[in-house]
Amino acid sequence: MEQNMLQRVIDERNITNDATITAYTHAEDRLRKLHSHADYWKRSELGMRKLFEKCEYSDSTKMQMLNLLIMVRRLELRPVASLEGMRNKLRKEIEAETKKNLPLLDLPDYDSYFGELCPSDPQRYIVNSLIQIFGLRNLDMMMEFVKFKRGDQLPNFNRNYMIIQSRDVLLEIRDYKTRIAYGVKKLRITKKEHPQLVRCINDYYNAGHKFLLSKKNGEEIKKTSLHSHIRILTNGHGSGTLFKTVVDYHRKNAHLNKLAELSKSRGTSLDTIVSSYNVE
Repeated sequence: MEQNMLQRVIDERNITNDATITAYTHAEDRLRKLHSHADYWKRSELGMRKLFEKCEYSDSTKMQMLNLLIMVRRLELRPVASLEGMRNKLRKEIEAETKKNLPLLDLPDYDSYFGELCPSDPQRYIVNSLIQIFGLRNLDMMMEFVKFKRGDQLPNFNRNYMIIQSRDVLLEIRDYKTRIAYGVKKLRITKKEHPQLVRCINDYYNAGHKFLLSKKNGEEIKKTSLHSHIRILTNGHGSGTLFKTVVDYHRKNAHLNKLAELSKSRGTSLDTIVSSYNVE
């Protein structure tokens, strides 16, 4: 291979997210296997189309591979019109299949559901936002609020915390389903990207709330009540259904970067997200 083309894509697009880089690495590995050659981008568009039509990858995986292939060929100033046409056709097929299955899955509309969230109901707003942004599971959101400066120690290593900082909010998730495989998850909600959410969290904490998921008397809910509590906060959908809605939205719009970020923040491999949470 004359030059690491994936690295060129990463450099050109200033990609720094580890999960995104891993996702592109998997896509490139599949392209090399499909074309039986390291310089996979040098084939003719017709030859590439024929290989894609014969391969047995899922439509979502093909979409990821096409996205990377088109970016690489553009760097090399090679034709991409035919491949873009193939990608557009594939996207329409995915959307048609999605529409066919939506009534069966009863997924809410992404824009309508998340667009109607209101900070005036803070617990509901925060929980749904965490599902939308990070794909968090029920157990992930059993969090205690703490406010301290950098260098302070968390009081309990085995629970989850929402740490109120001067500008941002840091999530440290230690008690969750796939911790053994992924370790402690550290996620940041920045004031720059999510000002309304950061303000809502601060207001909720300053109002005297110690826990994110709490009863009216301020006590944290028990794990035995977690499933039903989250269903109430998500209008009966549950976090799993909403996560499928989020994945479906980003998949249909070919947001590979966002799917990779969700893989990292949820603590689930990208392949699992694509296969298990895909409504295809």
